[in-house]
Amino acid sequence: MSIVLKHKYIKKVKKVFGEELWVVNSEYCGKELHLKKGYECSLHCHNKKVETFYIVSGSMWLHLESETFKSFDKLEVGDIIDIPIGVYHQFRGLDQDCVFMEFSSHHEDSDSIRKTVSGKMKDDKNVKIIDDRKETGEKKWKSIKGM
Repeated sequence: MSIVLKHKYIKKVKKVFGEELWVVNSEYCGKELHLKKGYECSLHCHNKKVETFYIVSGSMWLHLESETFKSFDKLEVGDIIDIPIGVYHQFRGLDQDCVFMEFSSHHEDSDSIRKTVSGKMKDDKNVKIIDDRKETGEKKWKSIKGM
């Protein structure tokens, strides 16, 4: 015997950078995130939440930071990336809007530790985006652990 509960709504959360559509329960979280061209979310990390992101449409810059590394990478349709606990991450809109999915453990607002706030992207001429697909033509599945 199984019990099926149907969710009658999706929680819509307006953000400075766009919006998030949530489907959550006590165990895990699924979000569809909409990142507007020219905007960025806060540089933040989590002490409890583990996240995997999948790019559905558009492209973005991904800024990653920890005590041992700092990187910027271009993510495009079909790319998947795992973000472990404690790694700071930030999404930046490129020349078009981007839609991506988050699959993660349970979401708690108190679990987000922010270094910056969300907003319009600043012009950062020192950032060099690395796109290693030019040589391989392959989609990326990145795990921070392997960096």
